Amino acid sequence: MRGGAASYSERGDILMKIGAIILAAGSSKRMGEPKLLLPVKEKPMFLHAVERAIESNLSPIHVVAGKYITQIERELIGLPVYTSFNKDYDKGMSTSLKLGIALVTGLCDAVIIFLADQPLVSLTVIESIKAKYMKCKSKIIRPKYNSVPGHPILFDGSLFSDFTLIEGDIGGKTIIERYKTELEWLEFEEEEWGRDIDTREEYNQLLLKIDQ
Repeated sequence: MRGGAASYSERGDILMKIGAIILAAGSSKRMGEPKLLLPVKEKPMFLHAVERAIESNLSPIHVVAGKYITQIERELIGLPVYTSFNKDYDKGMSTSLKLGIALVTGLCDAVIIFLADQPLVSLTVIESIKAKYMKCKSKIIRPKYNSVPGHPILFDGSLFSDFTLIEGDIGGKTIIERYKTELEWLEFEEEEWGRDIDTREEYNQLLLKIDQ
């Protein structure tokens, strides 16, 4: 465990604390090797999401890992984050979400959920999500990249108990659908900010993109 100082944002005269969950427990079946450890801009792919969460002063920050937790923890030494092992990582994303939500419940007013295979996620997106949450009462705030729904996604603490009911590899889709009338969208033109990497071809395309 590597804890950091608490971080708060202000909504009127109320201080709101926003945490982060970075989902890094995937087994990289489509890639055929641990994709989250592949280098992107001279650092492991997953570390980019972690660094954006730190830069945005989110707290607490929980990295939920699976098969490759030892390698992931090694890269996180000295950083203000917590790492947790999801022993059920092979049963789908819902298990990591449930673990992460359980760990932040009672410690923050809302949480932003990141995918660790999106290394180009922008600080602009995170700060925009935080600002929108402070200004509105929406329970879910989600970005769109060139009109395509993406991550990271903010969930208000009032929805944390809903995560206990999700199953399989569908993530929070059922919760988003259930509360779609309380969902706020943020629009961004930069499609690459929301790009996730699943295959070797996508990884190679990413490297070409960032080298341009």
